[in-house]
Amino acid sequence: VRLLVFALAMMTAWTGLGFRLASLHLGENQALRERARRMHHIEKDILLIGRGRILDAKERNLALDLPVYHICANPTLIQERGQLEVVASCLSRVLGKDAGHIRNRIACSPGPLFAYVSKYEQREVAEHVLKMKLPGIYATDTTARNYPHGRSLCHVTGFSNLEGVGGAGAEQQMNRFLKGRPGRRETEKDGHRREVYGRRTLDVPPQEGSDVHLTVDMNIQYLAEKALDRAMEEQDAKGAGAIVQEVKTGRILAMVSRPDYDPNKYNESSGEARRNRCLLYTYEPGSTMKGLIFAAAFNEGVVNEH
Repeated sequence: VRLLVFALAMMTAWTGLGFRLASLHLGENQALRERARRMHHIEKDILLIGRGRILDAKERNLALDLPVYHICANPTLIQERGQLEVVASCLSRVLGKDAGHIRNRIACSPGPLFAYVSKYEQREVAEHVLKMKLPGIYATDTTARNYPHGRSLCHVTGFSNLEGVGGAGAEQQMNRFLKGRPGRRETEKDGHRREVYGRRTLDVPPQEGSDVHLTVDMNIQYLAEKALDRAMEEQDAKGAGAIVQEVKTGRILAMVSRPDYDPNKYNESSGEARRNRCLLYTYEPGSTMKGLIFAAAFNEGVVNEH
């Protein structure tokens, strides 16, 4: 009797499962199908691959992206092996940072598997760190904005922050061209959350930012800067500005503003240093134009000295 009851219960269960399975596969079930599609469907933006360059009239680089590296750590692995003090000491010598600061960054990280030790390090530093083969230490590559001429033309080029957004000058004014466009990908994933490459329905690669060509000439800029610096020293001035313009075309060949700043370290500069006096400290010519009017009148002979 027990065997018969058990067999009937199993047959009933399997029959019910069979009907349910047939219903799921053969029925409409649009809501379930849409839910399953959403579970396996992926839509994501592909990160930008870099900002465009800023060039002067002779194709010299004024601003460009350079490859840099983040030094990262796996705190759990380091502490499980009891290597925290050794790792902190070795990294301190290479990175030039306090060992206690590095130890705290690793030990007090918000996530047990990841922590930033140092950001935006040069390739040579990253290679040196990797050669030491410290447990739980690795490097990730990224890019950082670089201004090879430093303070020269700082007010014209402006600067870009760590998020790749222009904050002043040409970097801000031309940001929509320099920043490029992110890519787009639509695909599917399997049960282990791995992408099924054959199921990609859309794959648009990111578009790198466009280059921006300025009319300024670094040679003329250098001469204008030296002349303005001499004038400021002679007059004991706190600030000054100078513009060199090509009269026939209106092209700006040089623009100098003092005080200045280093766009590579813009966060260390003051608001006053970042002001472009050539554009912000404007005034009406007023009486200075009267001389030009009289000169034109004399030239045309419509008036005389008397």
